[in-house]
Amino acid sequence: MNKSTKVIVEVAIMISLAFIIELIFSVIPGLIQGGRISISLLPIVVVAWRRGIVPGMVAGLLFSLLNMYLLDAYNPALLLSWGLSMNDFYASVALDYLLAFSLVGLVGVIRIKLGDSLLNFIYAVVIGYAIRFTMHFLSGVIIFDAFAGDQNAWKYSLVYNGTYILPSAILAVIVGIAIYKRVLSQLDELL
Repeated sequence: MNKSTKVIVEVAIMISLAFIIELIFSVIPGLIQGGRISISLLPIVVVAWRRGIVPGMVAGLLFSLLNMYLLDAYNPALLLSWGLSMNDFYASVALDYLLAFSLVGLVGVIRIKLGDSLLNFIYAVVIGYAIRFTMHFLSGVIIFDAFAGDQNAWKYSLVYNGTYILPSAILAVIVGIAIYKRVLSQLDELL
């Protein structure tokens, strides 16, 4: 199998794994306006770590589309029923899905610039979740600020998104540490 075929196969496997993980975690009740504790971002980080920025971003983008359409059934009617506009819907798709997941591929630069170590992999996981948090946080401030009520929209978005992203990141770091030596080293032999 040539290198580009291996990359495509690995991206497809990791997207599938991320989707299965998200399905498993979907039994945990999510927050009212979306968001749930999940480590489904971890396989996307692994793609970026192993294959670089572009495969990582492609994996994140494709996973975001699967997640948006198949799991979350995200559609304009949902936001319109909350009193938001079609422009809000498009902005939410961009921030909460497309950018939140595809930009995680940028963590691929960590291994390239800092080297292959457990500590650097942990940095990659944490930064990946920080990127996702940033996109959701901005969405909360820009689009969903009406849900803050009398509260400051910045604080509301910080707390709302932090309640599921922070536990997700902690759990992903724990799982990432567990799989780093046992699984990531074996992938080179398998793929």
